[in-house]
Amino acid sequence: MPARRELGRETVIDEAVQMLTADGLAEFSLKRLAERLGVAAPAVSWHVGSRDALLLEVTDGVLAQVNVPPPGAEDWLRAFACSFRSLLVAQRELAPVVLDLLPRAPGTLRLLAAVLDELARAGFRDYEMLDRYNAYIGYVVGVTNLEVGQRSLTLRRGAGLQPVLDVIAAHPSPYVQQMFGGLLPPPPLDPDYESHAESSFVRGLDALLRGYGLTTTGSTPTPAAPRRR
Repeated sequence: MPARRELGRETVIDEAVQMLTADGLAEFSLKRLAERLGVAAPAVSWHVGSRDALLLEVTDGVLAQVNVPPPGAEDWLRAFACSFRSLLVAQRELAPVVLDLLPRAPGTLRLLAAVLDELARAGFRDYEMLDRYNAYIGYVVGVTNLEVGQRSLTLRRGAGLQPVLDVIAAHPSPYVQQMFGGLLPPPPLDPDYESHAESSFVRGLDALLRGYGLTTTGSTPTPAAPRRR
């Protein structure tokens, strides 16, 4: 067992982040974390509680790094979405933890409140706000989740990925074959792929914002004529 380290809550969380980044969620447990810290498992639990509670702490730590633009900033919704995506793509091993615990993480409320404030600043209320909020959050979180998963598959290309590629290749739709087979590049991910992935995210986001009456230029979004229900 490694030499005992001075233990504290922040030490446990920092070590958990390092372990998750290096080994991923599948290998993570409080027992293994305690071994890395050179302490008994109950000592870790005493500082952070359960495994789930610790993962929520890690999630909040990642979410705290999302750049929230100043209220009313130009292209606020675009800038926020790109910051969220870029952070999770960069922290690929932590992203599955964050995306899984996003609905329960206290830090999520800070981000969602900022989005709602921006929609309110644009003049939306009630169902108009709810419609646009659902579409926006659904796109940002959903597409980021898909991209993180695709990148994980790509970087594990080999025996683990081949069955997936075989199913895609056998699918009768040529569009499925093209979108989910041909667009998976071999590792490492090259700069052209990174640039294309980011551009694709932004193009889809801009189309959604325009379709919902939210401009992507100017100091504030422009609401469509509201319909009171």
